[in-house]
Amino acid sequence: MIELELPVTVDRYELVPDSGGAGEHRGGLAGRRDFTVLTDVVMSFLDERHTHSPWGLFGGLEGGRGRFSVRGRDGREREVYSKATNELIREGETVSLITPGGGGYGAPPPGYGSGYEGYPGPQKPPSSTPTVLSVIGIVCWFLCSPAAIVLGIIAQGKFRGQGKSDTLAKVAWIGGIVAFVLGVIVYVSHHGHA
Repeated sequence: MIELELPVTVDRYELVPDSGGAGEHRGGLAGRRDFTVLTDVVMSFLDERHTHSPWGLFGGLEGGRGRFSVRGRDGREREVYSKATNELIREGETVSLITPGGGGYGAPPPGYGSGYEGYPGPQKPPSSTPTVLSVIGIVCWFLCSPAAIVLGIIAQGKFRGQGKSDTLAKVAWIGGIVAFVLGVIVYVSHHGHA
């Protein structure tokens, strides 16, 4: 269908093996689309998770990162920034779009590296991201959020008493509540339900 509307030839349209994070429920596989442009075009790209892998939750492992690239007629390949704008693609060049895979949910089953659910499992060990996120969650939950809430409410009372705008104080205590909620979510997601 796209070939009828745009000056491109679709070369590949497939799922990327081994791109979903392992878990009790495996993350979704990334998609890959390669197409050759039939005339010079200017393209813009927009995607996420090209630098940092999608997180897994509740012990699930990270999903694969996304990647955009252009292969010239001479066979040389160049990577394209995930948020590139006005990128000139020459006639005959092939654009490859690989989306990120989803993070896994729940701890992977024993032997996840040997494959399950019909797809080969990842061969990489779990990252330290959950530990780092747990520490951030604890800090936000127990330290930052109560301080921001208390200081924001105190400042709001003082500003009102002086007849001044209390918008900044409201932002502080509302930000404290948001930090508290995010801290709880991050902490619980990496330590299971309490």
